[in-house]
Amino acid sequence: MKLFVFLSALITVFICLALFFIFLPRQKIELECKTDFDCVPASCCHSSECASTLNKPDCSEIVCTAECVPGTLDCNQGNCACIENECKVKWANVTKVTKK
Repeated sequence: MKLFVFLSALITVFICLALFFIFLPRQKIELECKTDFDCVPASCCHSSECASTLNKPDCSEIVCTAECVPGTLDCNQGNCACIENECKVKWANVTKVTKK
């Protein structure tokens, strides 16, 4: 009888631990970046987001327009930076760019 109680308790503990680790939120183990140099624009033209250099787009055959599109990294409205180990846009304090 004591063996049965012991095994039941052991199985219950095992099941609880298994459920705990199954439903435990997964943490990002890999860091997206460590420095600002690890971050680049996420798209070839008029990007408004940043990505890791590991996920940078291939822009070798892309030609972009020379306009300054509002809300993008165009014309130094912002730049890519590593903020809390994530590539994000660091917006500059510039007046809004408008089309002429």
